Amino acid sequence: MSRLQSLLKQHNPQLVFFMETKVDGKRMEKIRRRCGFPNGIEARAEGSRGGICLAWKEDCEIFLKRFSLSYVDVLVKDGAVDVVWRFTGFYGSPYMQDKTTLWNLLRSLSKEQNFPWLVYGDFNEIMYSFEKIGGQPREEKRMEAFRDAFVPGRLIFNNVLIAYEILQHCARNIGNQKCSLRGVKASRRGSAISHLLFADDCILFGEATIGGARMLKDILKIYESCSGQCVNFNKSVIFYSSNTMEGVKYVISKEMGVRSSTNMEKYLGLPSVMGKRKKEVF
Repeated sequence: MSRLQSLLKQHNPQLVFFMETKVDGKRMEKIRRRCGFPNGIEARAEGSRGGICLAWKEDCEIFLKRFSLSYVDVLVKDGAVDVVWRFTGFYGSPYMQDKTTLWNLLRSLSKEQNFPWLVYGDFNEIMYSFEKIGGQPREEKRMEAFRDAFVPGRLIFNNVLIAYEILQHCARNIGNQKCSLRGVKASRRGSAISHLLFADDCILFGEATIGGARMLKDILKIYESCSGQCVNFNKSVIFYSSNTMEGVKYVISKEMGVRSSTNMEKYLGLPSVMGKRKKEVF
């Protein structure tokens, strides 16, 4: 309890969403008040499982839309800027039999798009296999079902297309000013490919040198500054060609702060890289 109070005092948030409280509503209310939040909405835990709470201070004005054991859906009016936006705190069951119901709930919530909307919580699921470290590999159909709960709406897509336009502009113009961002060619006389865009993902091609790595980092920094979207290097992977020396791989991966991989993962169920043995790949 003291650690939580210290953390809240350090960051001084006006709105907090607690998940997996594992306590009943009355006890959570006492905890919330001891943490300095006079207002809140609690949903009890089921035994030792679940439990959520949305807590806020006097500076926030909250209008409850709906809530259940899995989520709290509210409108927030920030007194400082006089703006109304929508917040949904979500806790996803870790049990497979509940997933379909939860993803349908997300789709239903996404149909109401009258306000800027932030969805936050623990979904107990991953979108892509590289997010999971250790243990049994996640089935592709499970991750695809989770992605599908978001992609048809506005949660991932809205800013991505604009951000990718900025990325292309950076790759084109900055590359010309300093050292060109060298891509790859499908044929000797073909045009070089510097990047490929897939929904909310991007594959970048470049030269396996320190200069190429630093050039790419410069482009991504300007991309982040212009778009407001940061690249998560912990979820990024570098894939090298077969003739790249191990020492070069180590130096580039250290410079970029991105892990290297010898096995390109599947994207939406399809292989990212195919050689001559296509039947074995599929």
